[in-house]
Amino acid sequence: MAADDLYDLLIVIDGTVSMSQYLESLTKSVQDIIRISSLTGCFSRLGVVVYRDYCGGPIISWSRWHSHDAQDSQISQTELADFVRGLRAQYGGDLPEATKTGLAEGYRAMRSTAKTIILLYSDAPPHLATAGGDNHISEQHRLKRSGLSGESAPLFADWVSGARTLRDGDKKAQVFSIISSDEPDVISCYALLSGLTGGVCLSIHHSPTPEFISELTLGLLLTWMGVEKRGATLSSNKIASVVGFKDNKSLLELDSETSEQAGKYIPKDRVPTRSIQENLTWAPLSMSTMAQFVPQRNPKIDNFCDRYGRDEDYRELVCEQMGTIIESDVAAITLNPVFGDLWRTICKDRSNPRRDELIASFGLKAGSVEGDKARMEAWLEESYDRAGEIREIIDAVPDDTRFPCVFLDPTTLHSGQLDKDDGTKLTRDDLMEIGRSCDPRVLRRLGRVLTHMTFVASEAELPGHMKGAGSDEVPMVPMALADSKNGGRFWNVLLHCVVPGTLLSLRPSALLAALAVRMGIKPLEEPAFKELQRMRNRWADLAFPETWNLSCLTLLLEADRKWEKRRGASANSYEGEYPLNPEDRRLFRTLVDYRLIELNLKTPLTAEISWRPDKAKMALGPVVVCTNCHYPRSVTVMASNGLCGLCDYVLHEQHVEGMTTGHVSKHDTPDTTATWVECAMEHCRVQYVVYFTENLNVRAKCHYCRSSPLSATTTKAPFLECTTCLSRVIYPLEYRPATLTTFTCPGCTSHKSTVTPTPTTLAALLCETPASSWLLANTSSKIPTPFSGRSLFHTISTAGIPSFTDHVSVLPSQDDGSSPALTLHSKPLHNTPSLLATVRSWLSSGTLPSQSAPCNLCFESTPRHRLRLACGGRRGCSELVCLECLTTWYGSNARGRIINAAALSCPFCRRQPTGRAKVPRAVKGLGNAKAVAEGGGRWVYAWCVRCGMAKEFAERVCAGGGADVEGVRGWKCEGCTGEGKELVVMGCPGCGLKTEKVGGCDHIRCPKCDVNWCFACGFGGVDGAEIYGHMTEAHGGWYNGRDYEEEEGEYEEEDEWEE
Repeated sequence: MAADDLYDLLIVIDGTVSMSQYLESLTKSVQDIIRISSLTGCFSRLGVVVYRDYCGGPIISWSRWHSHDAQDSQISQTELADFVRGLRAQYGGDLPEATKTGLAEGYRAMRSTAKTIILLYSDAPPHLATAGGDNHISEQHRLKRSGLSGESAPLFADWVSGARTLRDGDKKAQVFSIISSDEPDVISCYALLSGLTGGVCLSIHHSPTPEFISELTLGLLLTWMGVEKRGATLSSNKIASVVGFKDNKSLLELDSETSEQAGKYIPKDRVPTRSIQENLTWAPLSMSTMAQFVPQRNPKIDNFCDRYGRDEDYRELVCEQMGTIIESDVAAITLNPVFGDLWRTICKDRSNPRRDELIASFGLKAGSVEGDKARMEAWLEESYDRAGEIREIIDAVPDDTRFPCVFLDPTTLHSGQLDKDDGTKLTRDDLMEIGRSCDPRVLRRLGRVLTHMTFVASEAELPGHMKGAGSDEVPMVPMALADSKNGGRFWNVLLHCVVPGTLLSLRPSALLAALAVRMGIKPLEEPAFKELQRMRNRWADLAFPETWNLSCLTLLLEADRKWEKRRGASANSYEGEYPLNPEDRRLFRTLVDYRLIELNLKTPLTAEISWRPDKAKMALGPVVVCTNCHYPRSVTVMASNGLCGLCDYVLHEQHVEGMTTGHVSKHDTPDTTATWVECAMEHCRVQYVVYFTENLNVRAKCHYCRSSPLSATTTKAPFLECTTCLSRVIYPLEYRPATLTTFTCPGCTSHKSTVTPTPTTLAALLCETPASSWLLANTSSKIPTPFSGRSLFHTISTAGIPSFTDHVSVLPSQDDGSSPALTLHSKPLHNTPSLLATVRSWLSSGTLPSQSAPCNLCFESTPRHRLRLACGGRRGCSELVCLECLTTWYGSNARGRIINAAALSCPFCRRQPTGRAKVPRAVKGLGNAKAVAEGGGRWVYAWCVRCGMAKEFAERVCAGGGADVEGVRGWKCEGCTGEGKELVVMGCPGCGLKTEKVGGCDHIRCPKCDVNWCFACGFGGVDGAEIYGHMTEAHGGWYNGRDYEEEEGEYEEEDEWEE
């Protein structure tokens, strides 16, 4: 760095007792100044001189120089901070202080090869000859004769001489005085010092806080550096006064503080203070006017944001300093809007490996800020204010291309038209949210803005009231900015019309353009397509997770489709014009379709499947005469060797009186009315005739399934499939006519409605038919876990962009052009083509049909995947309730409390819930709950916290007479409260492991052998469902683990909070 460019910063501060606030602020300011200096290179060295007075104690404290260059530095940054932190305000016997001595010590430490900027803080005048006194005499002795303050010290014995030395000596300085006084005798001395050295004197009229002093100091330095934030909306509130003199000509001619003309500038014998007062000038100073008064560095420093982009070492330095600021005092950034520019630069630099770490750290620290939270929010808002930069962009457009233009005409807006949905005003952050999210709330907000824009084609069309409007009052954005020759920044600056200073980066501005295309705002279409063209090959970038979501990708696809619709099949259309390239279009379409399918897995569909006869009356169908009982029997009940199933049972199993002769006649024919049922086992579903319907008190199960193991997944029943309704009817092979080629079931021949519409979902269909054969082609497991609920960004970042569309396809077509074979409840669908057409319509429209429905308990609109059938799916009860309400209802009973019997049953049909009802696990294991639910209300029951059983607590007549039921907590039954009661220890039926139940339900899962068993009696089962079923049958449980016959698989899915 050339000598002319070299600057040192010296802080000279009064350290007497009245300056405690300034010393406290210095602790904070020095750290920020060091960081500013490090980041901008504006100062080579930094030092601190503290002076007091000649009335006891040390007069001078000198930190020594700190430099960013370790070889040049006399102390480290930590040592300098420790020095400042250790300063204490003390001493000071009279009003004047040893300011001259402080400046002399500072001058001795200065160097001739650099210019020194001095920040001088005081609230008292120096020792002048006119005042005299012992302290003045002592200071004169030190400066003139002692040699303690260096060879140049005598030059500082006189106030004017000292100022001239700083201006004209070998070591030059520029003094900026910050004085906590407005007394003419005090402020005039420092106005003279700053005036002669080319600095500025600031008078503070109130008792400043340390935060105020720090903010003023940094504002002053940043203004001097010439790097104040461009276009930042700075406060216009008065913070100080700039003090000078009316007569500056005589000031330059002064040679000492005792000269004849000095009385107009500083206190002097026999010269009234009024002379000084009349010569002083006072100009109000605010942060917004500071640049008018503060001389700036020459030359100005380089733009550090530009330097960040081109200098790797500097980039590392910025990250290091930002990390230090965030960790030590994140609120300190609010005092320095320049840090905002650097912070935004870091945030935009996605190639920086430290970016994510810094952002995470910033979010953590900013969220924990308490007292400075409002200031932090204000800083964040201010850091986005790019008004100055935007004005430069607009002003660079040639005058002859300023039209057409767009603007927001304030006279056409009614109150609140552009407000947010909650009625509050739009902020810059609200507008910039499109860079983070394209959800309907954000698009709706920006859509209102775009539709209220005014378009003017020429200057002649400009409304009269706009011709005199300034650019700051009503910004007008030329549409020529959309052209590359003008920078192509139309969409970047457009929202400056709404909230001045709003500047969008490339990606958010392209999304705003896509929104304009989607909305069909004609005047903005051409510049919008130009903007989208610039982003054409940049969308598929995993560095921007915000792009990879349904709303953003849908917006881009709709803009692309709008372009296609606009161009049509004209000869001038070519692929390069489209907003999306072919690869991205296919990729985005696949991802959007995939996500829409996933979101619609629970959306209701209607499947047409064969009916389920439930003791239905219809024709007997084909008959065979039994060789034993000689009755014509339905072929569905025939065993082998000509025996009917009833005779076979009587002959080989157990004799039952009347079994072979009941409900049958020798005159039965295929047209005789019979009772038909369907096997309830999902893998079977065969239909057959039942002769003794009065004995069928459970769900129907065919002979073949009863003789098969529970784990069977295929039926052994010999059946024929009806060619009309596709129902399965038992028809043993040995009884089938040799000429039989087609089969029509008795239901169809009896003109029953054998094909029924059945509610279903894609999720239910997936349970029976693998997705790869009809819903999602996913070769090579490109998506490792399809439909897992993870975000699209997780999906694509895990799978990878290359070859994604080669392996993944939604609703793939069959190789032979046929429809896929879908089943529901093991029954083939009759309407597969129309059902898939419905699903395709969801994809083509890009909508989510019926995503939500009202909860029938709280009446809040709730996403369908959060709704469940209240009782788990019992016939005739289809009330949907949200999970929160189900938890509140069924979970209102708690261990150790009085039991609410009503909450054991469905809140709507008041019946026992099915095993599939979403009931908290603890409640499912409540023993003796059946007695509570069916007890007739004589007793009040409580839930024993020890044995987990529902036990009688008190008769209701007693409870009504004042028994304490509401305050019951931790209740134990009599059997669990006896003195010396022996612990109950049971052995696991699988491995014999001794087990003691501390509390909860009786369902135990052995940690050693994994066997499920019942603690009450030691019964072992295959799984938890079997144990719950056993507990219902043997111990009065209420929530059976097995399904009811009414259950059809509706809303069947795992429930994490239940497990």
